[in-house]
Amino acid sequence: MRFTPVSKRDNRKKGMSLSIGVDGRMYLSAELKANLGHTDKENYFLFFDHSEGKIGLAKDCKVDHVEPFTFNRIGEGKVTSFIEDCEIHIPGQPLSYLFEGKEDGIYSFHPKGRKKTSFEQEKNGNLVKI
Repeated sequence: MRFTPVSKRDNRKKGMSLSIGVDGRMYLSAELKANLGHTDKENYFLFFDHSEGKIGLAKDCKVDHVEPFTFNRIGEGKVTSFIEDCEIHIPGQPLSYLFEGKEDGIYSFHPKGRKKTSFEQEKNGNLVKI
């Protein structure tokens, strides 16, 4: 029998990510907090892309009358109303979202796991990813 050593992964410290727990709270990764300059209680605006299930997070919002969500000094915030309004289904275990990029000051996060891929067939029979 041959054993192969497997190293522990600490996904909280590698890369920018956020997660939503079954308790209705959002948790920011250590690297995301560092990038945001998060050191104490902070307010962040949350955004949602219904078509792709992406979450956006920013310090500012250009739309009036939008209330930010408050995150404590360790990067946890109660986001129950966000989960309900965006109809995010939590299957009994935390959902992870990985950093995708930044657009207009908004950090974009896509759901961890397999992305939905669509194909279109050309006249010659080739499949083209769309």
